[in-house]
Amino acid sequence: MKSIGIIDDRTDVLETTSNAIRSVLTDEFQDWSLIATQPFEKLDEYRSWIIENDLGVIVIDQKLNENKVKEKYFSPFLGNQIINNIWGNFKDLPIFGLTNYSVEAMNDVKAITYDIIERPKFTSNIETYVRMFVKSGENFYKLNRDKLERLSELAEIIALGNATDRDKTEAKGLQLDLQIPHFASDAISHEEYIRKLEKNLNEIKDFKSKIEDYIKKQNQ
Repeated sequence: MKSIGIIDDRTDVLETTSNAIRSVLTDEFQDWSLIATQPFEKLDEYRSWIIENDLGVIVIDQKLNENKVKEKYFSPFLGNQIINNIWGNFKDLPIFGLTNYSVEAMNDVKAITYDIIERPKFTSNIETYVRMFVKSGENFYKLNRDKLERLSELAEIIALGNATDRDKTEAKGLQLDLQIPHFASDAISHEEYIRKLEKNLNEIKDFKSKIEDYIKKQNQ
């Protein structure tokens, strides 16, 4: 299932915001779910959280250091620091910031998000913003699905020995883009794709290893 992720250190605000978004999803987007979390202690935990929950959109509070997480620690990172880390792994993932401050006061943060949304405006226009989240997420999922389908075409060409240098360069770029298996539920995963490709192309015993071997050779 396609999902929106939301991050806030304040449990009461997290619950209220989550319930509001879920209500719209239930009414208008039944194939979407919401995954809520307080901030993680380590930045690398966000990567696995996104992959495990197949997130297509993230909504994040900027401050994130007002309440202790699970009564153990304050978030070591602000929202913009987390966003920078996430985009290091998922460069096209839509991320929206929620803030109690004016948008003008958040210009530095706005430059690294899809949009900064003032909470009062979000609360009074919840349906509009959730529709915007879903539309952005759908575009993200489609982008990754299209990349996988193109990589499938190139894999067949490479396996049959008909690839040009341009084909190989394109395949390398796509493989690097898709090194993290993150796709919509209606798009096949790397593992499913590999099995289908092996069935249709006897020449390919392991598509993923072929691509990775090619990339290693190019980097030598």
